[in-house]
Amino acid sequence: MGTTRVLHVPVDSLVEIGQKGSAIKLGADWLATRHSDLVLCINSEKCFGDGCDDPEEHACLNCTRSGHAQVIFTHYGIFRDIPARTIEYAPERRSRRYSGMLDNLKKEHGDAFSEWSACTVLIYRRID
Repeated sequence: MGTTRVLHVPVDSLVEIGQKGSAIKLGADWLATRHSDLVLCINSEKCFGDGCDDPEEHACLNCTRSGHAQVIFTHYGIFRDIPARTIEYAPERRSRRYSGMLDNLKKEHGDAFSEWSACTVLIYRRID
């Protein structure tokens, strides 16, 4: 069993209890999260980060803790080689297509992201 981590998701991207969701994180830091518990943290704006990434701390002023999930699958590789099935649970409909996910990640990460970026895909099931 892994550790508990905080996953920040936009306010309109929270999946229903029992449903699957997915997230893409740059690099390999999230690779070891398979079977880990997640604290879902909804943010309407940029997270301040002051202790917000610590599941034992309170959320920052822009965030609200809104449930828990368990990571059920992880995949690590370069973005352009991510299997299509791993993004089909993206909460935003356009991110379920390669071009939509690529566009969103470029907007979120700017020059730090390209199709050749190494990233980890998480698929999780919301439990409450």
